[in-house]
Amino acid sequence: MPQIDLQLAEIKLVRVRQELEQKFAHYDQLRRTATGILQAIDLSLVRSDVIKNVTEEMMITTPKYWLAPALIALTGWVSDQRELAERALEEAMRRNPKKTSLFFALVSRRYNRQEACRQWFEQYFQEVNPMQADRDLVMVMDGITNGVFPLAICQSFLDQSEQWMDEFTSKVDLLSEERKNWRNALFQRVKYPSMEEKFPYLVQNSNSWKEIGYSAQIVQYHEEIGGYLQGALDQDFSPSSRVEEAVDALLEKLVFQYEDDELELRREERSMQIVIESNGEKDIFEEKVLAEKELFAPVQNYLELLRNMAMYPETLQVSPSSQRFALAMLKDVIVETHNDLTLSIRNQVPMDIELTSPKKVQEIHLMENWAFHTQNGDNEESCETSVHKALTESYKKQMKKIWKLRLSKGYMKQKKAKLILTAVLAGGLFVYTSIAISPIFSVIALLAGGFLYKWMKEKPVRDQMKEVETFVQNEMKATLADVVDYRQAFKQADQKAEKLPELLKPLHVKETLQRNYDKTRVVIR
Repeated sequence: MPQIDLQLAEIKLVRVRQELEQKFAHYDQLRRTATGILQAIDLSLVRSDVIKNVTEEMMITTPKYWLAPALIALTGWVSDQRELAERALEEAMRRNPKKTSLFFALVSRRYNRQEACRQWFEQYFQEVNPMQADRDLVMVMDGITNGVFPLAICQSFLDQSEQWMDEFTSKVDLLSEERKNWRNALFQRVKYPSMEEKFPYLVQNSNSWKEIGYSAQIVQYHEEIGGYLQGALDQDFSPSSRVEEAVDALLEKLVFQYEDDELELRREERSMQIVIESNGEKDIFEEKVLAEKELFAPVQNYLELLRNMAMYPETLQVSPSSQRFALAMLKDVIVETHNDLTLSIRNQVPMDIELTSPKKVQEIHLMENWAFHTQNGDNEESCETSVHKALTESYKKQMKKIWKLRLSKGYMKQKKAKLILTAVLAGGLFVYTSIAISPIFSVIALLAGGFLYKWMKEKPVRDQMKEVETFVQNEMKATLADVVDYRQAFKQADQKAEKLPELLKPLHVKETLQRNYDKTRVVIR
């Protein structure tokens, strides 16, 4: 399998992280300051002029970043400096209207300003394009599914989400492309174990091993993807005891979200991490990169975002409830894609399996072109007969070659050959002269001597052939047993294909939305 330089990837990873530190360390400093300011406002332990000075300094050190003027607007609001707050807010909205709107929606919710929260969300949704959604939409879904926002906002989002889904699923080309992407996401989510140790004789004695090994590997998908989804649905999630804590968690996710100018370096960082995770295996690296290609895209459509939430929650820092929400929203697409994938896996199974003689036997030029075909490994008797016949033919060909060589002019010229021939003739002459019988019996004696010599010379080859046949017959029996095991193992693994549909069947969107703070269940109209 092609390799990627692992050491070079480790060096590049260090370099990328150093570059991130040099270019964007001030972003992280400002992000940490944001949560600190909210806590300081709560506790009233820091003077407003100190907070004002800190935010103004950040405004200077982080130009173009939306969070700096947003924090100045927040401190202006808290200290009742309306003009300052409005000017800062206007600048923040100019730099990034979506994130600024979402930031103040969350802050309003934190301080129980219900009407302000609703207005800010209305402003936010005016900026959202479902065909070009940012990651900040993930924060919204986290808030919705975890019961952070008021019921009216939750219902408004669900209505909007259903409308988006109807629009997307009505577009045949888009839905077809999404199913292809889901196929990759499902298939690449699984780690496929090597099958060589499980079927060692097929590895050595079958020209069909490549197809057998691949099909034996990929059918493990059913067990693994079922286990992954089972784990996702069974995750324990303990919500924060206070709404303020829940909002703070969302605010932290929002402000620590990568900015567009960071994405290229973050993508390179992740690429090097995948090289290391893949242990330098190029094929595995390329498959993982393909599966995660959208994770660091600046924008993606709503279907892509839901898919990434469902399959890569750790990368997007998605809560278990949001992951379940994404799985529920796309349940039909997932099941349809899974069924297509199941059929594709079944089509990879070779119907006819070709057995070949062991390499050790071929190396001594026996049974070089022998092949035996089986489907289920149940034709052992036919295989035994075929091996015996092939070795008998190999024996005859070998002996022809040996005698052709021994009777060649070059061999006869050798001293050893002359001595052997002389001994045979002398023996025949001795018989002739000693018993004084007719020439006919002398010829018979000479022929008997020749056959005896031939039998003695061929005996080592015959003995070797017996040993070879015993070895080959045992190898083929073991290989046929591997075929039986392979068919049974595939059948058992394939039966688990129903696990995914069974897991998702009872999953409904409304079951993923539980109000944690006002104890009211969200009901979808």
